[in-house]
Amino acid sequence: MKRNLFTLILPGLLVAATGVGAGDLATASFTGSELGVAVLWAVVVGGVFKYVLTEGIARWQLVNGNSLLEGLVQKLG
Repeated sequence: MKRNLFTLILPGLLVAATGVGAGDLATASFTGSELGVAVLWAVVVGGVFKYVLTEGIARWQLVNGNSLLEGLVQKLG
């Protein structure tokens, strides 16, 4: 049972780790040490915004067949 859980979670952890760089870790550590949990709400709000934007951009690309930047150039010139 424990091994199945590990093999289920490991790919997601690897993908998440590739998106976090040294600068992110340093900034988060500094901010956390200075402000504590007072800015924890920003993590939740940022996560929601990131999900909504990623979902919307993915749907745009699937429907239109071009990237968001290509669509902006076509619509705005």
